[in-house]
Amino acid sequence: MFSPHWSPDGQFIIAASLEISKLYLLDIKTQSWSTNYNDTCAYATWSSDSRFIYFLRFLSNPAVLRISARGGNPVVVADLKDFHLAGIFGLWLGLDPTDAPLLLRDVGTQHIYALTLEQK
Repeated sequence: MFSPHWSPDGQFIIAASLEISKLYLLDIKTQSWSTNYNDTCAYATWSSDSRFIYFLRFLSNPAVLRISARGGNPVVVADLKDFHLAGIFGLWLGLDPTDAPLLLRDVGTQHIYALTLEQK
C-alpha cells in the first residue's frame, strides 16, 4: 500500500496500491480491506465529513473525481483536459475547508528574482 490517510472521523484508512492502479479502503471496525476504485489514481484525500474521497485521474481523461467512502461510481468534480499541471512531477491535489479542490497549475511564466542584501 502507498500513501495511507486516516478519515477525519477515524473510521477508515484509504491507500493506493503501489502501482497506483487501485484505491483501497480499510474499515477499522471490521479490519477488512475493500477496493474502492479500480483505475489509475493519485493524491486521494478525504472530505471534511469523511463521506467522500477525492482523487486525481491523470493518465487518460484527467480529472478530479469524488467517490463515496461506501463505494459506488466516481463523479467528475473538475475536468482537467485543458489544465496544465505544474512542476517536475506536475501532480498534487488537496481540498480547502469547504472541500473545493486545490491544484497546482502551470500558467506558462517563470520569474527569476535577484536580492540585494544590506551588510550590517
